[in-house]
Formats: sequence, C-alpha cells, structure tokens
Amino acid sequence: MSWFDRWLMKRVQNGYNSTSSGSQPIPTPVGEIEVDTSNTVRFHITPARGGSVVTVMRYDQRKDHSDKIVYVIDESADVSKRVAEIVAMEMYR
Repeated sequence: MSWFDRWLMKRVQNGYNSTSSGSQPIPTPVGEIEVDTSNTVRFHITPARGGSVVTVMRYDQRKDHSDKIVYVIDESADVSKRVAEIVAMEMYR
C-alpha cells in the first residue's frame, strides 16, 4: 500500500468518525488480492437493426490464444433472458 493510500484511508476514517456516531467502523483492507486473469471472458452487446449482437471474446494467456463468438438476438426475443443464457453457456465452456 502506497503512502497516498494510507493517507487517504486515514482522512476518510477521520472524516467518517467525526460525522457519525461511531457505531460501525469503516472496513479496512488487510492485504492486496491477486486476481487470476489467465482466462478472461469479455462480453459486448451492440444494438443492431432487427435485434442485438452479442460478441463473446475469450483469451487464454497461457496458450496466447483468443476465441471470438458472435450471437444474434432477434428483436422479438427477450434480450435479458437470451443474454443470461449466453453468459451461462459461456461460463460452462
């Protein structure tokens, strides 16, 4: 944690404690969390004439390989339901 992060945390805590009753302290981070980004999945939803286009891009850092899959959702379909199905399908792959 840098000096600025510590300084900012102290300022926020002091400001919070002076304006609140002090019943609940501000949670402070214990350490840094490392996120595994070796397999990332990105979703892009683009409105189009007659529906929507959902583009799913998957990147595997270990293999240095990327896949791109395009789904077309008709305007008569429920977009939120179809996007939920696409997300679930891609997470199972």
